[in-house]
Amino acid sequence: MCPRTAGPAPDDDRRVRLERVLALMRLSLGLLAMIVVQIDPPGGLELGAANALIRLYIGYACLAAVSVVVPAVALRPLGAALQALDVVWALIISGATEGPADTFFVFFVFVAVGAAYRWGLRETLATGVITAVLLPSAIW
Repeated sequence: MCPRTAGPAPDDDRRVRLERVLALMRLSLGLLAMIVVQIDPPGGLELGAANALIRLYIGYACLAAVSVVVPAVALRPLGAALQALDVVWALIISGATEGPADTFFVFFVFVAVGAAYRWGLRETLATGVITAVLLPSAIW
């Protein structure tokens, strides 16, 4: 038998890759949202305010991408915090635009996909319920 070599556990390695993929998806979503704002500005905001909001989201996405470089042990609480922040950002963007009926509803899809990749069915359903309960309070 070969002795076990030192290194990250397989579950930790999976978590690191998953958080990096989600960070790339988050950044891509922000950049695509910036393009959408230029082509078809949301009805609830003027173009300058929409640009500022999406730039803030892109800044958040960049910070989140840098934060997933931390050791794998710290990724479990970081993943939960990023998931909560993703929910908050989806609510802010939805509340500032035309609500859940506009193009930016894809941010809620990203929240659900992120929960599904990180955890399992129960946590994904809980994320959906929490988001659905908070959504009416976010629409201004």
